[in-house]
Amino acid sequence: MSETSLVSLKRRIKSIKNTQKITRAMGLVASSKLRKVSSKLLVNNQFYRSFSHTIDQIITYGSHIDNKYFECSNCKKKLYIVFSSDLGLCGSFNASVFDKLVKEIGGNKENCQIITIGQKARGMLRKTGLASVAEFVDISDVPEEEDADVIATKIFEIFDEGEFGEVYCIYTKYFTPVKQEVLLKKLLPIEKEKEPKEAIKTTFEFEPEEKEFLTNISHFYIKQCIYNFFLNSRASEQGARMSAMDAANKNGNDIIDKLQLKYNRIRQSAITEAIAEIVGGAEAQK
Repeated sequence: MSETSLVSLKRRIKSIKNTQKITRAMGLVASSKLRKVSSKLLVNNQFYRSFSHTIDQIITYGSHIDNKYFECSNCKKKLYIVFSSDLGLCGSFNASVFDKLVKEIGGNKENCQIITIGQKARGMLRKTGLASVAEFVDISDVPEEEDADVIATKIFEIFDEGEFGEVYCIYTKYFTPVKQEVLLKKLLPIEKEKEPKEAIKTTFEFEPEEKEFLTNISHFYIKQCIYNFFLNSRASEQGARMSAMDAANKNGNDIIDKLQLKYNRIRQSAITEAIAEIVGGAEAQK
């Protein structure tokens, strides 16, 4: 009985150690990918903040803006763009995004539709009664602007049809490898994020004419938003995966310690029992 238990425990310990080799490798790969995408995000954040500040100035100090991308419509339907990962093993990264989506939609499913980015969002969406108008999968770990451009083009294509009055993004903002936060960002109609710091008022002259300029800058702004959210989401994914793999390794060590202790106790008990039998046999022969 004890021999069988010892063999079983040795197999379990070996299996956990083999699993740890995989989780350590995945953690190292995630760390490498995080360095690549976070360096790109650092540069993009500066451009994104500057461009958002320019948009805020146009909205605040410009003349009355007559453009559908800046004005609210009477349509109550909403479109949500949900950023998730293509792969799993990244802790609660995807579940947190989907929980945010469900919370925002509430009981208004009939007036909401979704664009999913990533395999996981598509898979989770199919388990609910929510409708998907487009799906984007298998995008690289370090997204390029071309990826954002394809999604932005699809958003404007749908919005221009007048079926939706508002467009929102749900993504995970990256702060550090161990800190990420799921955020909701309104994309369309475009609203200022905060009051410009300059207290002076100015008049804008548009070149080309105002309608064309505002349409062009709207397209470019939404593309930059999507790209920034993409980089934040990918960096958060890799950070979450690193944390998940680190936690898996620590849990593996705890389990191995407990199994090793149990193994030693059974082995010691077997040795003690064997010694007792030897001593008993020797005593019987006297």
